[in-house]
Amino acid sequence: MKKSFVVTGLGVLMAAFTLSNAHADDERWPRWYIGLTGNYTIMQNQDVSNTSTSSLQMDNGWGAGGSIGYLPSSSIPVINALRFEAEITYHDNGVSRANRVNGTQLGGNGADYSSTAYMVNMFYDFPTGSKWSPYIGAGIGFASLHLPTNSNAGNTGSSDNEFAYQGLVGIGYSPDSIPNTQWTLGYRYLATSDPTFGGASTEYSTNNLEVGAKFRF
Repeated sequence: MKKSFVVTGLGVLMAAFTLSNAHADDERWPRWYIGLTGNYTIMQNQDVSNTSTSSLQMDNGWGAGGSIGYLPSSSIPVINALRFEAEITYHDNGVSRANRVNGTQLGGNGADYSSTAYMVNMFYDFPTGSKWSPYIGAGIGFASLHLPTNSNAGNTGSSDNEFAYQGLVGIGYSPDSIPNTQWTLGYRYLATSDPTFGGASTEYSTNNLEVGAKFRF
């Protein structure tokens, strides 16, 4: 009788495990996706050192990006809520003014401070049992930065590559009317280690309001 009880118990556990995996497969299939994002990029004053310019006064700008992602499927809830992706983003902000150490200001001459970031991201999608899914995420990579020499930052070079990092938070919606898609609204903080443009060292950090779409395949 004890043997029968053990066998029955094992059978129940195996059935539960199978159902759990099946449910995970249903929820996370298809597991690959392509993502697109558009950003309203807010860039506050960026400090400048090693020149007669103390900071750059920035205009708000724009950004766009594309990604390819993967959703693992597991009976372990934490793993089943993770998401991984490789991403490329571009952000562009105009230089409004260059603030000099002596208190004077010079125009930005129409220069743009831009970045192209190559990132690897990890997300956690909070399970809600509904079409709405809040998420948090973080990413690391590197960015190619460009600041023209006519920006009055005192730089003699215009390009640099630096370590980049970001944090993301938002919410996604998966409509029944458009299967295998998710539409997102979120916030992104993107920054790099301080770039140097021909002797002039600056900061680079942006706050982004973004909308996005993911297409699973």
